[in-house]
Amino acid sequence: MLLYVHPIPGQLRFVAHAVREIRNRLPGMLSKLKASKFDATSRLDALVTAWSGENLPTDGSFPEGFRRAERGQKPNPVAIPVSLYRMVAKILRDHAAGRERKEETALRLFEAVAPENKELGVHITPIVEQWIAVTEWFVQTTHESGRGDAFFDDVAQLVEGGAFEHTNMIELVPRQFLPRYDLEFAKRFLACLLTVAWKQRSPEIQFLSSAAEEMALHAAIRVAKETLRRGRRKADFTVFEETAFEDEDFGLLFDPASDGLTEIPEVEDQMHFVGLKFDKWFDSFEPEKNPAHPYADRKRRRARK
Repeated sequence: MLLYVHPIPGQLRFVAHAVREIRNRLPGMLSKLKASKFDATSRLDALVTAWSGENLPTDGSFPEGFRRAERGQKPNPVAIPVSLYRMVAKILRDHAAGRERKEETALRLFEAVAPENKELGVHITPIVEQWIAVTEWFVQTTHESGRGDAFFDDVAQLVEGGAFEHTNMIELVPRQFLPRYDLEFAKRFLACLLTVAWKQRSPEIQFLSSAAEEMALHAAIRVAKETLRRGRRKADFTVFEETAFEDEDFGLLFDPASDGLTEIPEVEDQMHFVGLKFDKWFDSFEPEKNPAHPYADRKRRRARK
């Protein structure tokens, strides 16, 4: 009916959403088995408490008494109590266990629909791969005509216990910090995305106020470039980027070769990085002159209270 008789506005997105939900939710409904949810926030909070209880620093510096290796020698190990080691190991184990690949989810679907498929083993692989390929087009098309809506859906998905790695937002932020992304982060980053969108349309001159806003604008430029590329149109954003970004230090967050570099206090001081540590992404560069969105800058809002 929708296809041939009564076409409706947003029909493409409606169908794409439906297929995406079938792919993501149907395997769990039919198999009565849901991927385990990894509560990163509470687990990491407990780790911080235990870590601090052993008088170990949480700012990336080395514990008291640690001796650095001589130049050219193998770095010295950092000793931690067995209880902390086990705690870290269990967090990593549970995080890995809670991540189900697309192939595993699809296989659960076909085995739930027809239990005899369990006996086919690798012979069902081509069918699973074809299912993933077809449904992937719908997943990618879900927000083709309104990408901003995708991030509201991301928040709703996380509220229901979804994994951050399955959100649209993961394409916009550094993957090296994936274990630290959660519902709270998604809400704050969404506030930055909306703020940056408003700043681009504002008739007055606006400046980016935080590293998170820099990442949000960087993402918007990437989407714009990709949209123009699909239309076989070229555009040079060089002047715009040089004007909008005070520097390009935030690019280090996306560079695999610099993984973890911005979290080291000594490097932060030597390189004069501002706002690149994960805990400072939402902090305003100049709180008095150019404050960040109050929802994103939770630290400043709490201070006012």
